[in-house]
Amino acid sequence: MYYCRWLVLVALLGGCKDSTAPATPVEIPEQRVVATVYVVNASSGSANCYRTPDSNAPSVATLRNGQLVDLVAEQEGIIQRGTQFWLHVYPRLSHRPSCYLNVDSLVPVS
Repeated sequence: MYYCRWLVLVALLGGCKDSTAPATPVEIPEQRVVATVYVVNASSGSANCYRTPDSNAPSVATLRNGQLVDLVAEQEGIIQRGTQFWLHVYPRLSHRPSCYLNVDSLVPVS
């Protein structure tokens, strides 16, 4: 019984080596095509659109999955705040207020 415990322990700890290759940076061409239309695809079914790129900021709109948003300006690009990435977008609503959506909730369309 004593030897069985050691064999199980050795088998479990033997798989602890991290043999993954280190991540290499991806080179992005300067003239790449940038999507300007995105569809909301949040895991919860809806995503909040904020006044500033911060999830603690006031929410401007709540968008449901399948709704389209337009990029405000290609030159603005993705905004990083801590570990989160944001895009400045126009929801396709009648009054079209601009707001910021976390990119985790977006899928590029065109």
